[in-house]
Amino acid sequence: MMKSSSLAVPVPGPVAEAEILKGMTRSLYVVAGEEGFWASRLCRLLEPSFPAGRESLNLEDMEIADIFFLVSQPTFFGGKLFTLTGAEGLLAQQEIVLESVAEGNSLLLAAKIKPAAVSRGWLVRVSELGGIVVDASPPDSRTAAEWVETEVRRLGGRIRKDAAQYLVFLVGRRLSRLESEVQKGVLFAAGKEITRSMVDEFCSADSEANAFALVDAVASGNVQRALAEIPDLMSQGFNVPRIFSILASQFALIWKTKELLVQGVPAQEVAKDLGVHPFAAEKAMRQASAWSFSALQEAFKCLLEADEDLKTGKVDAGLACEHAICYLAALCTRRSRA
Repeated sequence: MMKSSSLAVPVPGPVAEAEILKGMTRSLYVVAGEEGFWASRLCRLLEPSFPAGRESLNLEDMEIADIFFLVSQPTFFGGKLFTLTGAEGLLAQQEIVLESVAEGNSLLLAAKIKPAAVSRGWLVRVSELGGIVVDASPPDSRTAAEWVETEVRRLGGRIRKDAAQYLVFLVGRRLSRLESEVQKGVLFAAGKEITRSMVDEFCSADSEANAFALVDAVASGNVQRALAEIPDLMSQGFNVPRIFSILASQFALIWKTKELLVQGVPAQEVAKDLGVHPFAAEKAMRQASAWSFSALQEAFKCLLEADEDLKTGKVDAGLACEHAICYLAALCTRRSRA
């Protein structure tokens, strides 16, 4: 590959992955971003291409000059993949001492920094060596859902678009979590197309999603289901003040949703205006029809008083939580319009 003095332009992880799956490897990979998934994923994909295997390097044990000298030397057993994580400081440097990577070898540098923080010097050197800068920033919800669809197909499965979006909503946007759930889903579906109902059956939702189940029960007026969620949340490390905070946030979302609907904002635009996932907006719109503005004001007052009683020691935390949830669920039945 011809050398160039231009700057390497960061590419999304799936682009680098597609190259490797087609059998193309590069001499230098710079993986920059908070999503550590891509560094480990690319290493796994690259490793079979190197006869001499993989060697993990550590800046605590070696000088950077020694590391770069090592990767510039051919090995006796064919090409080797060298990996170095925690390269934040290194990739911020303008003066680059890496002159070359031996033919057949490859160096992967990973750092939990934004791609924009990679120095110009490194962007030039990556380009000169025919390498690639991989943007490992956390994906947005849409990109994460698209990745889920692609990964399901790669594993030989099928998934509905709405099911992929729902999976991201439940699990979050961390690709490491999504990878695990996708693998479970493909096995669970056993050749069938994955649907939203299947996602509910195989998915291990994160703790925030479990908290959402409590919020949904309270905001829907289902006191029995709401009370049943509390022990599970407590076992996951949620305390009563945090539960109150989550409930207050949901009621604030319902209030904002109700305001938008009163203003005549189309339902399909509500999620964008709220800045939330479409499934959260869909749920909030349904809940908004069951809550008047006056009932929402009472809900905020209830949570504020319960929190004050808790902080002043007037009532036991467990009793305060149960009382507040019962009161809030009862408010849901008030459908008078504000």
